[in-house]
Amino acid sequence: MNKMGGGEANNDEALKREIEVLRLFPMADPERDHALADPQLNPVEQSAQSDSIPDEGMDLGLQLVIDAKDQWSANFSNIVSKPTVLGVLYPGTPGTNDGTLQVMSAEFHIPTALVPTRSVYFARYCKQLDWDLWGVVDYSLECMFPSSFIKYQRRPSGCLIQQLPDGSSKVTWLENGGVDYASIHSIYGPIVSSGFAFGAKRWISAITRQAEWLQALMVPNQNATYNNVLISKSGRENLLKLAERMMRTYLKEVNGCVSNMWSPLLVAIGGKDIMVTTRTNYGGDIGKPHGSSIAFTTSVCLPFPVKKVFNFLSDGTLRDKWDALASKRVIREATYISTGANPGTRVSIMQVEPALNCASVLYLQNAYSDPTGSYVVYAPVDHGAMASLLDGGNPDTVVILPSGFAILPEKPTVLGGDSRRSLLTIAFHIMDVSGRMQGNILPRDTADEVYKIITKTVDAIQAAMEVYIEAEIFRETRVWRMRPNIYTDSLELYANALKIPAEFAVSAVVPGEERAGELGCADPKYAI
Repeated sequence: MNKMGGGEANNDEALKREIEVLRLFPMADPERDHALADPQLNPVEQSAQSDSIPDEGMDLGLQLVIDAKDQWSANFSNIVSKPTVLGVLYPGTPGTNDGTLQVMSAEFHIPTALVPTRSVYFARYCKQLDWDLWGVVDYSLECMFPSSFIKYQRRPSGCLIQQLPDGSSKVTWLENGGVDYASIHSIYGPIVSSGFAFGAKRWISAITRQAEWLQALMVPNQNATYNNVLISKSGRENLLKLAERMMRTYLKEVNGCVSNMWSPLLVAIGGKDIMVTTRTNYGGDIGKPHGSSIAFTTSVCLPFPVKKVFNFLSDGTLRDKWDALASKRVIREATYISTGANPGTRVSIMQVEPALNCASVLYLQNAYSDPTGSYVVYAPVDHGAMASLLDGGNPDTVVILPSGFAILPEKPTVLGGDSRRSLLTIAFHIMDVSGRMQGNILPRDTADEVYKIITKTVDAIQAAMEVYIEAEIFRETRVWRMRPNIYTDSLELYANALKIPAEFAVSAVVPGEERAGELGCADPKYAI
């Protein structure tokens, strides 16, 4: 902020800023916004969120928001689909973005095919309010072309980016829109109608996540090794770039965007909430396998918190609990690179060890968690391609088909909190080996196989999660000789009592007399 000589001057400066902000974010005018008079669009979502972005946050924030063609879509890939600059009405001051006015279109989404995207046409205006303060505001153009087909109208929304003395930036995001909730799937009703699913918190989390990712890209783990060999700097960068492409591809393909062409699986076999589509690569995309592939997805509500589901699914060594192809196989994390403060936020190479009649398989996995949701995305990678990548090869030419999980809270959460239930989206993308697909229609036996794969995966995750949660309840080690109200059980007896696999079992605190009695505690009255 500009330094002024006295308090009165400071007050004047603050007042000028407030006036400029009000100009950027005008109040709604019923006559001007007559399209919102439609009863379908009466519900209004309004939210605001602020956070600080470390190290060159001003430049990062402006690039992410203003560069709509590249940065905006790439770095908000968990929110934005199909952004298009339809025209530049005013290019702004040469060399800067001050005064830039663009007309744009985009679709906003959440990671599920069961919730339609929000299509918007809007004008975006960028203004430098002071030497250390920028504002970017979007305003819907639908009010100029009212239509009964409009399901969402973006009222004045955008962000303020202020540079702080320590070099970081404070980003304040505002979201404001009229919405039609008629076509929202029932399990997503609470999180969408509350404004959480499309709110300001998700935009801020995306910016924070991108800042963390760039830090990891610039200074990845110096001690990452693969096959007992130190991975070079170029190898680490390539691994992160491939993981980033994998995540963005997954987020682009799993949402309800019309261009994804989702259709329900045959209702006759119970697949109304299982969505399927087919895709064909004729060679134009060098990063995907040549030929036809099948993508299928569903979303379910699980009675477990988001953090627990994320911890379970991001632990690649537990993959055999839900992946039929890894069943009874030994899985290890060959290497990893941390990409955030959360220990589970990391890029990993998971190796499924060879077994009888089964070759070794490598999976690249990218997992991250933020306050609005968590993601675990993976893809099998050829051993030769991985070796070439880590040796400095081009990550853009590595062939991958991403699959994975997106985990959202069932209801809005407060800072540091977690929802008791979670919404899990499962999406698989596999090659069509039958060669019998015609357009977007699957043969009956293929549809049956798709249904079997996804339903068995859901069932396996639920069953394994119950065991996983049960084991976590008793995770704290207790030693009888240290305290009179703590007892010690052997690993084998504990596992047998709980009827769980031994690898889940650890010596742990058992809360309550009833539970202690169920487990056959030697002295239930002393159980915690």
